[in-house]
Amino acid sequence: YKYKLAYEKAKGKHIGFRSLQDDPKLVHFMHVAKLQSDREYKKDYEKSKTKYNTPLDMFGITAAKHSQEIASNIDYKRLIHHYITPPDSMNLELAKNMMNIQSD
Repeated sequence: YKYKLAYEKAKGKHIGFRSLQDDPKLVHFMHVAKLQSDREYKKDYEKSKTKYNTPLDMFGITAAKHSQEIASNIDYKRLIHHYITPPDSMNLELAKNMMNIQSD
């Protein structure tokens, strides 16, 4: 009977946080545990191991990759450049047509 009275008396007076997401320290500890988890680390590694991003200032690698694409015979009929020209430049259109005729 006394236990129930003590429970009823302290019913609306919570001490601390209502859930784990309300406590910033516990949220931080859960985040650190997730980062340190070996399973999460391996999952992120498997996701990112096939991706390779070159920095924009490494022009040599980018140019070598582009020249390798051009040198391969797989896309030999594909146009290399797609320039946007104004519609009134007839001399440029004629030059492009002449180049296509000469290349075939």
